Amino acid sequence: MPLDARPVRLADCPIAVEGFYGPLDLLLRLVEERHLPVTELSLAAVTDQFLSRLATLDDVPLELVADFAVVAARLVALKAWALLPRPAEPEPADAPEPDDLVKQLQLYQAFRAVALELRLREQNGQRAYPRSPSRRPQPSRHALVTLESAALASALQRWHRRVTPPPAPLRLPPELSLQAMARRLLARLRRGARTFGELVGRGAERRELAAGFLALLALLRRGLVVAEQAVPFGEITVTLRERHRREVMADD
Repeated sequence: MPLDARPVRLADCPIAVEGFYGPLDLLLRLVEERHLPVTELSLAAVTDQFLSRLATLDDVPLELVADFAVVAARLVALKAWALLPRPAEPEPADAPEPDDLVKQLQLYQAFRAVALELRLREQNGQRAYPRSPSRRPQPSRHALVTLESAALASALQRWHRRVTPPPAPLRLPPELSLQAMARRLLARLRRGARTFGELVGRGAERRELAAGFLALLALLRRGLVVAEQAVPFGEITVTLRERHRREVMADD
């Protein structure tokens, strides 16, 4: 077993090209830092020397080949970027116009004049700059009015009435009893047979439908009406019994 059993790295594969001799990773760093012109570098010579170094190895490590592929790909990209023509760089959008240059020159001259004035003041010993007198606050023209507690309470009540919305009345639907619904059904049945929807009304609310169904059950139990349903879940047809029609007419 050889004494030096460490794996072969890129540092163990020196490259000799024009103007450089050393490991491949050092060559890449010099090219990236622009210490070595990539346009004068022969990538074919670099690849041939690396392949010649691999030919001398009994067991080629895959890590070494992978490292070389990464470095070689970076060198190819740098050389392509340096050789391929690039479009002309557009002028910056914030490039100063001639008028802007004049304004900047005028501003520069103004600052320069102020700087010269400050220098003269410093040479004359005028190193203190007193603060200009500030304007005294004017007294308020609003006179304070003393009010009694009753007047303050009255003002608070008026403000509370103005900001508090009036209570909204609670409108409850009229109470609907089974007796009233039964009388409504009998009154509509005196004109002939009717469906349940016609008896309670097409626009009936949920509570009216429930009351109408319970009233219909009560009329059926008393034997005053006859109900028929042709199909399951179909429309219910209600007919007033003939012997009770006179009673309904008499009640009206």
